[in-house]
Amino acid sequence: MSLSKWLVPAVLLASLTLPVAALRAEEAAPAGEKPAKKKVEKAEKPAEVKKPALPFYYRNMATELELSEAQVADLQAKLDAVKAAEKAYQTEHGAELEAAKKATTEAKAGKDETAIKTAKEAETKLLKQRDAALAEPRAAVMTVLTPAQAAKWKCYNMWTGALGSFKKAELTDEQKQKAKEVCYTYCGQVEQLKADDEPAMKEIRTAAKKRINDEVLTDEQRQLMTPEKPKKEPKVEKTEKPKTE
Repeated sequence: MSLSKWLVPAVLLASLTLPVAALRAEEAAPAGEKPAKKKVEKAEKPAEVKKPALPFYYRNMATELELSEAQVADLQAKLDAVKAAEKAYQTEHGAELEAAKKATTEAKAGKDETAIKTAKEAETKLLKQRDAALAEPRAAVMTVLTPAQAAKWKCYNMWTGALGSFKKAELTDEQKQKAKEVCYTYCGQVEQLKADDEPAMKEIRTAAKKRINDEVLTDEQRQLMTPEKPKKEPKVEKTEKPKTE
C-alpha cells in the first residue's frame, strides 16, 4: 500500500480525537471555569535592609557629591556621634540652661537692666560651653569629604544662597541651572582656600553673584532686582507771615 493511503486515515483520526480530548478537559473543570493553569513559583527576593535616613541637608550632600556607600555610612556614624554629644550635654546641663533662659525672659519682662545683664551672661556662658562640647564631633562630620568634595559643597551652598538673593527675579529652571554652573566654576579657587579664610570666600560669593546678575538675568529681571529709590516729597514753600508793626 502506498504511503498516501496510510496518511489520509491517520490525519482524519487525529482531527477527531483532539476535539474530544479538549471537551473532556472542559467537562472535568467546574462549570463556568477554565482549567487551572499550572502556577510557576517565583523565587522570593531577599528582604532589603533599610538604611537609616540622613537628615535632609546631608541627604542633599550625599546626592550632589555622589558619596560612596562607605562615605554615607561614615557620615551617618559621625552624625550619630553629634547626637550623642548633644544628649550628653543636655543630660548634664539641660536643666541649668533652661533655667538661665527662663531667668532672661523674666528679667526682660520686669525691665530690670541689671537682672537682664546677669541672666544673659549666665545663658551666654552655658551656650558657649555647649558649642565647645559639640565643636569636635561637628567638625568631624565634614572630614568624610575629600578636599574636592568639600569645595564643591561650599559652591553648592553658595548657589543656594544666590537663589535666595535673586528670589525677586523669579529665575526659570534653566536659569537656576546656569547659575549653578557659574558657582561651580569657582570650585578650584575654593579648594585652594584655607578653611577659615572667610574674607576670601566672601569675595568669591560676591564675584559669583555679579556674574549671575550679568550673565544669567534678563534686563527685565535686573530691573526687578534694582531697589526702588524712595520718592522725595515736594518741598512746600512756607509763606512768611506779614510783619505786624
